[in-house]
Amino acid sequence: MAHICNFIKKGDLRPCEAFVAAPGADGARRLCGIHAPMKARLPPLPVGCCEHIIAGPPEHWCPRLVAPGDRLCPTHVLRRERDDRLRAARNAAEQEAHDARIAELLQPRWVALVPPRGPAGPARVDGAEIYRLANDRQNVHTAPVVNQTNAGEEKLLAVRTDGRPVGLRVLRSFVLHGGSMQTFMRVANDVEHWYSTETCRRVGDRLYGRLLEGLWTLIEQQPSEQRTELKSRLWQEANESVGMCCEGHIARLVNVMAGFDEAFKPRVSVGESIQSKMAEIAGSEALTSAEKVTAARAFLTELAMSAVEQTPWLEALA
Repeated sequence: MAHICNFIKKGDLRPCEAFVAAPGADGARRLCGIHAPMKARLPPLPVGCCEHIIAGPPEHWCPRLVAPGDRLCPTHVLRRERDDRLRAARNAAEQEAHDARIAELLQPRWVALVPPRGPAGPARVDGAEIYRLANDRQNVHTAPVVNQTNAGEEKLLAVRTDGRPVGLRVLRSFVLHGGSMQTFMRVANDVEHWYSTETCRRVGDRLYGRLLEGLWTLIEQQPSEQRTELKSRLWQEANESVGMCCEGHIARLVNVMAGFDEAFKPRVSVGESIQSKMAEIAGSEALTSAEKVTAARAFLTELAMSAVEQTPWLEALA
């Protein structure tokens, strides 16, 4: 009977929870395809020691003793909690940006959809129609909302594919990263929905499906180690995009290749820019905690954020 990988991930310092094969004849618990080779190149974990891996060379276990009732030492427990706060702050900023965008769209105005054609003038849509478009769960957005393609999207659309559907291949790769069955099914259903969606920005553009096909083909062209990492990133982005509109899903697909190719630079909102800078400051080993707070305050002040608005960001670094 299948069980889940319980290896502590480097990213969020929580158990992996990907489904893996049943224990072997010796009763030894198995790990997923990503974490099994990682553990194999590490020395045995000392009894009672933290399960966080310190980068090498060579890689090694954190030598500190675990906190009571946890699998990590107090230092890495605090890091996990800090990262959770930063993630929550980022999500709140994204939601705030989304709400502000809808509020802007609701302002009474007329928006031209096409150039004037004779005396009749341009076709128009009022604020109520824009509100419907902005909140459409299928996100059948037309010109009032989105009409642009960035370089990353262009590159994915230009990739020559084999013409075969990739939905099933993508979902098979997710089995290694899917965590609980509930999480896997939630993401799988979301990907299947958008992959079969015919209209995103323009009628019949099948944009998400074509971008996913280009992305998957590009991933498969990478060396083995990078291919594994990119598939893991695809799972993470797919997981975080559940509940977003088509534009959100597209941005997440582009994010997968960010850092591997200069063409892939995700569109960054103010909230995302702040979160990225805060994560950079938090991860700096050259700064003390007090210096990190000082650097963060200086950055946020440059953005004209009030002391009240700065508080949650600074608390996450404390």
